[in-house]
Amino acid sequence: MTFYGRTVVIVAACLLLPAVPAQAQWPQCVADLEALSGAAETTREASANLSSLETTLGQEQDIYTRCTQGLAIYRRDRGTSPIPEVVQRDGCNLQLESYQETEKRYTAEVDRVSAVFSALAAAVQAVEVSCQYPLAAYAPAEPPAEPPAATRD
Repeated sequence: MTFYGRTVVIVAACLLLPAVPAQAQWPQCVADLEALSGAAETTREASANLSSLETTLGQEQDIYTRCTQGLAIYRRDRGTSPIPEVVQRDGCNLQLESYQETEKRYTAEVDRVSAVFSALAAAVQAVEVSCQYPLAAYAPAEPPAEPPAATRD
């Protein structure tokens, strides 16, 4: 970029970004930023838990699907294909119950995470008010680009 181009970018950035507001309530701003940090950590943990539960739900669904497929093959072949005795007795009910229980936990966790994200949004708004700085106005429109994969030497 040329000197002229850099100068234009710097001047434009200075004109577009608001100055630090004098009417900000700095002690409250600091407290709200700390609360925002805690809310962000809680949201990160809740999202990680939800991600883990989502993986477990997929695994439970796969187990149930394999069981029902195996049972269908066993019934079709009238006992010539091998199938565990427990599956013969309960017809995949244990797998279905396990899947349904995980699905209920997942649904409850989705509701909890939704509340956690609402708390995070409230914390952002509190920071905007006390610090007199519109955080959401400067949030990127798109998620940040993935960092390049590490190259081997």
